[in-house]
Amino acid sequence: MTNRDLTLTPRAEDVRDKQNTETVVFFNLAQIKSHFEDNITTIEKQFNIADALGLDEKSEECNTIYRTQIVLLESAFDFYIHELSKYGVINIFEDNWPKTERYKNMLIPMKHVENGLDSRESNTWLLDFINQRFARDTYTDYEPLNDQLNLLGINLTDTLKEAFPKPSSPDSSYREGKTILRDLFRRRNQIAHQSDRKHSNAEHNSINKDYVVKCIDEVKVIVAAIHAKAELLSSN
Repeated sequence: MTNRDLTLTPRAEDVRDKQNTETVVFFNLAQIKSHFEDNITTIEKQFNIADALGLDEKSEECNTIYRTQIVLLESAFDFYIHELSKYGVINIFEDNWPKTERYKNMLIPMKHVENGLDSRESNTWLLDFINQRFARDTYTDYEPLNDQLNLLGINLTDTLKEAFPKPSSPDSSYREGKTILRDLFRRRNQIAHQSDRKHSNAEHNSINKDYVVKCIDEVKVIVAAIHAKAELLSSN
């Protein structure tokens, strides 16, 4: 029988997971808004793709582009909230924004606290932590968005009322901001997780360009309203 080499090899030391080694960049409010607008521009350009292909709005290929736009729209919105969250927490930490109850009760593992104590002249440790902490969550549905904005000191209820004021006269087409958020989040999940098919008969839910344009415009309004609140906090 062939002899096997049973010699123990030296244990590798100081070997760490090389993932997430990129430097986390702290962007200002103008840059954060610019990232969102760039993402929206990319999404809107997909209308040109459908037009260039000469696709009929009723064709499944065209509808697939529309569904893709809805998923990317929610992604652009979520990324905006993630970037705004990092900006807000750092500003609260630096006493540039008022400290909120949720901020005061934020749980930070001791390893990150120790990193902070070792680097008192820099907030990089906190930026690294909140970048990891927020990256795993999604904030586009009403409840998680409300909680996240409470952390930053932004009242979502008031923000949505300003973004979508209730008409003085009855309007059957009016929808509250909370409903808009929930409907879009639900539709995104139907597309991403069930191919936008009905569970009852496996038929696709209907979709068209007007619906996608409306969703994009509504998210733009929501982000503009949230951003105005953030700018107000930054100016105080």
